[in-house]
Amino acid sequence: MFSSYVDRKAVGMAIGLTLTISGLAHAQSIFFSEVGTVGGGATVGDPLVTHTTAETNGSLFIWVTDEQRVNQSFGLDLFSATPGVVQLTTATVFNPFVDLGIPAISDDRWQGVSDPTVSANSVLNMTGVAVTEGFGFNTAVSIYDPLYDSVAGAWLFARVDYSILGVGSTTLHLAVGAIDIVDNGVSVAGLFDYGTATIEVIPEPMTLALLLGAASLSPLLRRPSR
Repeated sequence: MFSSYVDRKAVGMAIGLTLTISGLAHAQSIFFSEVGTVGGGATVGDPLVTHTTAETNGSLFIWVTDEQRVNQSFGLDLFSATPGVVQLTTATVFNPFVDLGIPAISDDRWQGVSDPTVSANSVLNMTGVAVTEGFGFNTAVSIYDPLYDSVAGAWLFARVDYSILGVGSTTLHLAVGAIDIVDNGVSVAGLFDYGTATIEVIPEPMTLALLLGAASLSPLLRRPSR
């Protein structure tokens, strides 16, 4: 197993050395998107997602841009700022097979991924690790990773699902998790910009129309008779 580890890591480091050095000069973005497919148009930004109360659930996807390699561990936590708007329900960390066409070198992205701890307003321990096996987020082999979007320049990392509870607005924040973001034994968590997403829930159109209608009638109902 150890020889397998040396082969995979050494190949990735040798091919991607120049890419990694140049990437260290730029902040890497971790961002939310409603897009969860490669080639679907995911873009860096802090999205505003709007739902009506007629909807019951939604999903957001977490992407990581490719300015820097992360070949050992990548851990994130997520927090919802305002209770009562949505309830976080499930989270999945993706672990695709990276096929270089060479069986001795091809491997999963991560040696293992976590089963995140999900509560109404937080998701903890969204983590992928590549200690003795796996490529991690490796710029040298990203084109072979089926969940790497070359147009967006980003890897698809995780999906978060939620239920819609009521009218209001909440912001989702990302932060480094208990398992650090590590490349070659060094924490690189400080090189990242951690994105946000705002979820806004509004009344469904029919309900809103009824509310507006009732509001317009209320002055008439209060007018005294002559």
